Amino acid sequence: NLAFRINGAYATADSYRDMVSSERFYLNPSLEWMIDDKSTLTVEMDYLDDTRTPDMGTVNLAEISENAIYDMPHDVFLGFENDYSDTRNATYSARLNRKLSGKLDLRAAFYYSHLHLEEEAASLGRVVQVNDEPMYHMRTRGYSASNRKDDNSVLQLDLVGDEIRTGGLTHTFQVGADYRTNSYSTFTQTVGTVDQINIYEPIDHSLPNNLDFGPAQVASADTRAFGLVAQNVTTFNPWLKTFLGIRYSHTKTTTDVEETSNDAVNPLVGIILSPLRNVNVFGSYTNSSYPRTSALLDVNGKELGSERFDQLEAGIKTNWLDSRLRFNLTLFKINNKDINLPVYDENWVETGFYQKGGNDERKG
Repeated sequence: NLAFRINGAYATADSYRDMVSSERFYLNPSLEWMIDDKSTLTVEMDYLDDTRTPDMGTVNLAEISENAIYDMPHDVFLGFENDYSDTRNATYSARLNRKLSGKLDLRAAFYYSHLHLEEEAASLGRVVQVNDEPMYHMRTRGYSASNRKDDNSVLQLDLVGDEIRTGGLTHTFQVGADYRTNSYSTFTQTVGTVDQINIYEPIDHSLPNNLDFGPAQVASADTRAFGLVAQNVTTFNPWLKTFLGIRYSHTKTTTDVEETSNDAVNPLVGIILSPLRNVNVFGSYTNSSYPRTSALLDVNGKELGSERFDQLEAGIKTNWLDSRLRFNLTLFKINNKDINLPVYDENWVETGFYQKGGNDERKG
């Protein structure tokens, strides 16, 4: 009644370019405990540490509109010797499944994740001018230091019913609730110009000690979200099924300057026809909301609200030769409506305000 598994990986690599390398460490242990014949508890951890050297690549030896990419030798590196990018991500989960009967399950799950991104790296700046002539092989070089921390948690409870009969109908359903939290903070400091380099000459990779960093740019936010969901698949007969679902969510976001809240109701509806035992024809409509940008303000200081996604899908799924051969065809159309777009002034400089507009349509 007890099982343990551990997966792990370690990888280190040099690049074709000198001074560029990477190192990754991954660990994934999991433990499952069958408490009794009706209850199972599974706990798991997922950890990744990824450190690598940011590589700016090469340069264009002409105006941006022209293609004059320099075939830079592999032993030329444009950054500094201490440039690095580090990603550390840890996820923990605990899932409990309790059978209430042969057709009813109660499921509870808790997830927590921590993400830490840290980077210090050079950046290429403007083309150096000599006697008002651009020297495309000479560039200024800047430097930046940044980090981001994310903490996320989810608590989810679900009641799942499998093939529950009411009269001549059969239902498979899920009723659930979830509570989510997200907290993040960012920090960035930059030096506009450290030095200038000539890609045809040896490049100094040592970083000066007296860097004059600009003011730090910091941001943080805390988000709390509560959701209720219900969905049901109804089987009328061997050739007809329908599925209906609805989700309500309430999101509250707190930043350094304001607190905003948002409510969304998202439906799901679809139908499945099975003219033959191994052929299913289906169609569905799904609506979802993206609340992360809902607090953005228009020119009148009014919140824009959530962006909206609509998805239409139709297709056919078949299986033959006892499921050894499958043929599927799906057509879809996804619209991101009422996108929160930045507002620019007459010189195409962002004003800091936003407006509703646009329709990002994807078909396939």
